[in-house]
Amino acid sequence: MSFFDIAEISSSGMYAQRERMNIISENISNIDTINTTEGGPYKRKIAILSSGTSEYSFSGVFARIMDKPGVRVSDVTTAKNPFKKIYDPNNPYANKDGYLDVPDINIIQEMLDMMSASRAYEANVQAFNNAKTIALKALSIGK
Repeated sequence: MSFFDIAEISSSGMYAQRERMNIISENISNIDTINTTEGGPYKRKIAILSSGTSEYSFSGVFARIMDKPGVRVSDVTTAKNPFKKIYDPNNPYANKDGYLDVPDINIIQEMLDMMSASRAYEANVQAFNNAKTIALKALSIGK
């Protein structure tokens, strides 16, 4: 495995974890959103990671043709959890019984997911830096 393979794997991992953190941030920022443009409360999003490289760039398509490993966000799905019901008869979005549907987003779970994504990002940075150090040491052998 060459330095460039390791760099490609690490960079695809960093990109995927960054996308995952963006989705988690969106969930956290919409924890109280009860009315979206689609109608109804915000639905929690989940990033699905899979092996392979990004399909949106030329290098990603080329890497898949060359069968190079990596990771990418293959899909972003919405959670199937039912909404939480809160009694608030004065809210204009409440139903006829006075209950309001709110997103079922657990801030503790979101923070745990964010920490996991952050640690995975850091691990990819460290793997890249280790590969760079090894390559530089190998180049200095001939001196």
